[in-house]
This record gives sequence, structure tokens and C-alpha cells, in this order.
Amino acid sequence: LSQAERDEPGGPSPSRLRTGNHVTGMTPKMLEGIQRWDTATLVQALKQNERPVVIDAAAFGPVIPSALNLIHSGLAFEDAQQESAYAERFRQMLLAAAPNLNQPVVFYCASSACWLSVNAAMRARQLGYTQVIWYRGGMAAWTQAGLPTVGRVPVAVLH
Repeated sequence: LSQAERDEPGGPSPSRLRTGNHVTGMTPKMLEGIQRWDTATLVQALKQNERPVVIDAAAFGPVIPSALNLIHSGLAFEDAQQESAYAERFRQMLLAAAPNLNQPVVFYCASSACWLSVNAAMRARQLGYTQVIWYRGGMAAWTQAGLPTVGRVPVAVLH
């Protein structure tokens, strides 16, 4: 991790998804069973032949080139029926984006204060993906590093 990204404060690893409208605020420093990447690591991975599937969980703003935008892919609901229907849509969209459960899948959103990528990464892990990666810094860290962005073209709206 770059020094700035490593030094950023963070809370403990959550035991469950964050529900409702509480999708901003200090995110954890680490997530159980999920790799955390910094900007330099993601840049290197995107130069490889076997590139990870990169998923943007945010709803607005530019995206990292080649990222798939799954709008609202980091939501979670208290209501069991709503949560169950949403979880199934998430599973279907993720399988369409990353059909191989062993391929690296990177989740990010606006910044390290955005819980959408936390929830999406935790869901992917629950679905059996073996190489779930969380790019905690998200678009804020990416643009701060002066890296290119492209306009958002949603490939799916999950809610």
C-alpha cells in the first residue's frame, strides 16, 4: 500500500453487511478474507494479460477505464424479502461479469469513505469467489494519482 493509503484511518472488519442508507463513513482498514489493494497494485494488475474484473459500485461520476459499472451493487436491506431478491440479482449480475469464481474481482466506489464496495466485496466472498479484492481508495485515490478516467456507462442497475 502507498504510504498515504496505508496511513488512512479505518475501523474494524465488519461481521455483516451495512444496511439502509448508511453507505458513507469510515470504512474498515481490512476485510476478512478479502485482499486490499492500493492504487499502484491495481495499476500493475491492469497491465497484465490476465486482468482482474474491476467493478465500480458507485452511481455517478467517472470510472476507471475497463471497469464495469454495476450501479447500487453495494446495497443491503433489513427487510428479509427485499434482501433475498436483491442478493439474487447481485449473484446473477456478478456471475455474468465474472463467471469464473476463481478469477480476481476488484470492487471500488467513490472513496475510502464509501461502504458500497465493502458490501459488494463481502457479498462476492459469500458467493464463493476466491480472489475478492477491495480497492479501498476508490476513485478519490485513482484521480489523486493523476490516472485516466472514462465516462460512466452502467451495465446494470441492481436496485
